[in-house]
Amino acid sequence: MQPSRLPAALVVSAIAPLAALAGNSAQAAALDFKNVATNIQYAYALDSSEDKALGYGAASSKLRTFRFHHEDSWRFGNNSFLYDYLKSDKALGGEVFGPNKPANFAYGDGSGTYFWVAESELLGSKVFGLEEGKGLLKDIGLSARVERGGYYKFHAFEYGPRVHLNVPGLDVFKLALWRREKSDISGSAGKGGFDVGTRRDYRDSWLVGADLKTSWQMFGYKWTSQTFIRYQIGRGGKAAATGDENINGIPSRVWIEPDVFMELNPHLAIGLRDYYLRQSDAIDNGYSTAGTKAHHVPQIVLKASF
Repeated sequence: MQPSRLPAALVVSAIAPLAALAGNSAQAAALDFKNVATNIQYAYALDSSEDKALGYGAASSKLRTFRFHHEDSWRFGNNSFLYDYLKSDKALGGEVFGPNKPANFAYGDGSGTYFWVAESELLGSKVFGLEEGKGLLKDIGLSARVERGGYYKFHAFEYGPRVHLNVPGLDVFKLALWRREKSDISGSAGKGGFDVGTRRDYRDSWLVGADLKTSWQMFGYKWTSQTFIRYQIGRGGKAAATGDENINGIPSRVWIEPDVFMELNPHLAIGLRDYYLRQSDAIDNGYSTAGTKAHHVPQIVLKASF
């Protein structure tokens, strides 16, 4: 599968059902789609010390990210879809860890790779026909997420409860707890005879998340800000473990992606985004390097909204 062909294919597959519904007004009215927000973005970073999607090392200058982002509300909840295609002037990913230290890179895709996540959420107020809360508690939801990435063809499935809060000064404040299952890293290096496929960094684990949005007027322009926060709850592994024991190690990781945009007009905005990762590794039979690492990837972003 060629990463360069994935963006178009996934975008088409994501919007095709919406296009079909738009063509049938009765179905669209029944599902009650509203608050539809779709944008494409181009982000440019002069220097990136990691791969951005999953947080593994890459000495990459001039990292470019092409993003497609869609959000909507419907009869029973909310949906979102985010797709990143990353392009670097150097090979992405770090050397594979392991006893033989093969001269492979984490992606196997050269200087380009991808990451996407699709999410759907059921809201208690919509499912049961209730009004949203006026106090601190606004709503309660249940969400499910699917993730895919170029890092060894990474894939994961997550589900869990979400709480929507009314917080002064914020348009959106969501807290979530996800159980991450069926998470795997199994790429071409593993198929080549190296034991890369047994890495358990992303095996079953728990994630805590927060989504924040706000907007304001300043200098005659509308400003918007959105922040994604994800924390993977880690647990310690065993040194030199074998068999089932070596899956015990789960690194603790926190991802934070804040941005701020100035809207030049209703369809075009320019802004800044940072990607921050802090990782405290667990011991995983030699496949995970011990220690704590942190990365910042500041970017300038151009966003076109539809």
